[in-house]
Amino acid sequence: MSSSEFALGRFATGLTVAAVALILLGLAHSASAQTWAISPEGSLDEAMLRSTGSSPEPEFQIARLAREGQDQGLLLDLASLHRTDSLQFDARIRLARRLFETRPEVASQLLAFEPPADLQPEWALASVELALVSDELHVAHELLAGSAAHLAPSLAAGTADSDRRWCERAAEVISQSPIGPAAPLYAALCTDEIPAQGSTQPEDVAGAMLALGERRYRTGFGEASREVLRELVSWEEAPLDTRCAGAVLLGRSENRTGSDARANRHYEWVLSECGHLPDEIIKALYGLGKDCALAGDVGCAEQYLLRIQADFPESTYVDDALFYLADMYRRRGNRSAEMDIVERSLALPADGDMWRETVWRSARRLIRDHELEEAAALLERAANRFSWDGTYYSQGRFEYFLAWYSNLPDDAEAWARRVLNNYPLTFYARQICQVLGDRAVDWSECSDTPPSFADASELWPLASCLSPVGRWYDLVRLGDFSAAARSLESMGLTCDEGLWIEALLFDLAGEYSISHNIPRRRISGWASTVSADNYRQWRIAYPLPESYLAILDEVLSSDPAFSALDPALAFAIMREESGFVSGIQSYAGAQGLMQLMPRTAEGHAEGVEGEITIERLAQPEVNIRIGANFLAHLGRHFENDPIRMAAAYNAGRGRVNSWIGERPYDHPALWVEDIPPSQTRDYTKRVVGSMTVYRALYSDRLRVPAE
Repeated sequence: MSSSEFALGRFATGLTVAAVALILLGLAHSASAQTWAISPEGSLDEAMLRSTGSSPEPEFQIARLAREGQDQGLLLDLASLHRTDSLQFDARIRLARRLFETRPEVASQLLAFEPPADLQPEWALASVELALVSDELHVAHELLAGSAAHLAPSLAAGTADSDRRWCERAAEVISQSPIGPAAPLYAALCTDEIPAQGSTQPEDVAGAMLALGERRYRTGFGEASREVLRELVSWEEAPLDTRCAGAVLLGRSENRTGSDARANRHYEWVLSECGHLPDEIIKALYGLGKDCALAGDVGCAEQYLLRIQADFPESTYVDDALFYLADMYRRRGNRSAEMDIVERSLALPADGDMWRETVWRSARRLIRDHELEEAAALLERAANRFSWDGTYYSQGRFEYFLAWYSNLPDDAEAWARRVLNNYPLTFYARQICQVLGDRAVDWSECSDTPPSFADASELWPLASCLSPVGRWYDLVRLGDFSAAARSLESMGLTCDEGLWIEALLFDLAGEYSISHNIPRRRISGWASTVSADNYRQWRIAYPLPESYLAILDEVLSSDPAFSALDPALAFAIMREESGFVSGIQSYAGAQGLMQLMPRTAEGHAEGVEGEITIERLAQPEVNIRIGANFLAHLGRHFENDPIRMAAAYNAGRGRVNSWIGERPYDHPALWVEDIPPSQTRDYTKRVVGSMTVYRALYSDRLRVPAE
């Protein structure tokens, strides 16, 4: 094995603590090879120290401490300080934590930097931990206020474990000194209390009110969010910048309830009072223009949406604004204006997302109007603008339809292979194999189990941003994978290889709701290939919890009525609906692993004894049984077609039947793209894509019926 790789082996079953420790020990070879401050023998580079003289830089203070104490862990962390981008800041945070108790003044210097966005939660947590060991309460409050300001957007979402830990640490600081600039923000973010306007400085209270309004907005408490935001916007002593941000958020919240007139009044106030804040002006223009476009008011929509591109051409809202304009023109039958917007969209940077949707909607209209040559020309122009699409619901879409409508076999095969090569195991890769397989020469790529999976050696690249020392590695050697994963999480890793190790440890701990979300939300590009080299990565991103598999196996074998039900579809729904969190409840009231509405559950509870309560729907054995009953019911109605089953699972059988009545189900991919609600349209593609992955990864574990 080379020094740049280490084997993770097959962790699916029976991995021992010793095996994991030996595997991760491979990290040590790379760490000791780093030479910024470490010689091959592991001692500090004397020449480097002499050249720095009496430098006040905290890194060199630590270097001297490390030399005096021969602390290999500090040396290894120092070695990563001179890496690029966020890695050096990641190392500064780790070093600060090591020095809180012994050298708090050096730790404070290490944290004296503006954290990049991806490190703000960990920087904030480290700052509040340093505040706890500070002897000066005013310093503690300054640290707390600074960390709270950086963490406010994350805290407002109310999701991350680091946020909960920040609140716990902040409570300890507040208990020592309840009066200070951080107290209102702590109260708003951690206790859901509206700060009293006279409790401290207006800017502190206003910031706390905005954070609380955002927290309530993001977590589904709309009226509670509007309550605090109205108070903020009308408070004339509050800083204008904060009131402007609150007015935009209040407008968005009103839009969610259909109160567009009230929302527009807030947006108009922003335009009149907040001209010095371009971000808020853009959002207000977008809110007003979108409402006009949806109402078909051409003059109004053009006034606001075209101004975004004219005045703020670099804004990420430009492609969204053009999308709504094109949609409005299309609905009104103004083809010339629609295609003018399409041309504008094709001139935007290719890394955006909504320009693709603008082009696709116009191409879809051309397809439905049987103008296939024009549609193909438009799709080809769009597809040639990018090599890879990172948006799951559109991956492979342009290429699939180009393959479908091409009159030249070689061109059709080239476009089809681009889907399979760039977007394996996705919705459109499945459609290529299902519908277009007979047009190509060799379709071995369409096997449910790609040949490279069968003998996967599962070699992973070395996590060069990790040192095999410290608490996380000790916990791995002790077999406490959960604690080891949380120790890594607290380090705020930013390199992909390190994040994969963190995900692996959560996976080994059986915490699948966290492990699969790391590659899903924080690592990009990995799913563009399917090979032995990333086999384990796929399994982490698409886990198969043993306890849930045992329940499903028992259910499916209990009754011949389940003989046609695909277990891969059931696991795809669990992944997409709940992320494998058994007790989760949606804002709409859906419950548990398979997100069953109580009324639906009551109607499909065959084989489940007793009353169906919300508490019981949180039990995996009950939820999976009822979910399987419901899926089997949909399968009988829709000929076990996973596309229509997934759409009906989300939107209801009746609505799917009505859509089939409007658009014949003769071309499944085009039918999916015609589903009116975008949420159901994208959900269907996501579930069917996940089902395809589960079939490929676990063909030896799942009893997949023949289609």
